[in-house]
Amino acid sequence: MWWFETKAFERKLVSKNGPEGRRYKYSYKVKERAPENRIGVPVPDPGIPRGWVDVARKALKNNRRPARAGDRKWELSGGLLRCAECDRVMSARTSSKPKIGRTYLYYVCVAGAYHKRDTCSARKHHKAEEVETRVWDAVSRVLKDPERLRAGLDHMLEQESRGTCSDPATETERWLEEISEVGRKRARYQEMAAERLIDFEELRTRLAALEDTRKAAERELRTMQRRTARLAQLERDRDSLLESYAGLLPEAIDALGSEERHRVYRMIGLEAHLASDGSFEISGDVMSFSKMRISSA
Repeated sequence: MWWFETKAFERKLVSKNGPEGRRYKYSYKVKERAPENRIGVPVPDPGIPRGWVDVARKALKNNRRPARAGDRKWELSGGLLRCAECDRVMSARTSSKPKIGRTYLYYVCVAGAYHKRDTCSARKHHKAEEVETRVWDAVSRVLKDPERLRAGLDHMLEQESRGTCSDPATETERWLEEISEVGRKRARYQEMAAERLIDFEELRTRLAALEDTRKAAERELRTMQRRTARLAQLERDRDSLLESYAGLLPEAIDALGSEERHRVYRMIGLEAHLASDGSFEISGDVMSFSKMRISSA
């Protein structure tokens, strides 16, 4: 069920005295609408497995819209670059010097930049090109080594497979059968109550136990489906990475543009944590078996 009109908006015309006399403008107020005044809209089953939806939500959870500051492609925007101190997303900033015709580009912590001492003290502005170059140098070394790239991808799949059943089809059938058995037992208990073989108090107790069993089975089924879908997505990313980059010459990898680099970072699940002193740590699905620590330049 999706609820429409959960908020109520009030508009009121108010007056305000100023140097030019009395002026009028609208004042707006937003408040929660009472539940009985909301409109419920039934949402039909779209036919999409819940596991797929959960995997998609996980993939998009940390996504941020790429920055547009300075009319350039910010390779590490969109949640890829984070502050090592507070783990907040680093923001893209520009500083123009019209007199000399220069525009300076920086990454900066969104909290530290506003001098919020109680949240983060990382105020330093880091030159964007330097940070992007150093991150790409570290990642490209993996791409230029096919065996290392394959080992990282295989490790990524191995880590994910540890939490996935060896035979998804058998496991799915098992939990579906468990849920079906709950339905059959429920029907039998109701028949027994109708025939007065058990009283209604015992019926309620048995049905409550069945409901707990059903919820547990459905929970396990969803977990298994999420893991299976996640593994399938990782396998597709692995094949795509190997097909696209394993055969490239080092010169071709170095020549990749900002958009292609950003795409690579997304596929390997990159996270880079930048410290105030300029050092950073890189991690990701492919590099999870050996996090990279890069000292300050």
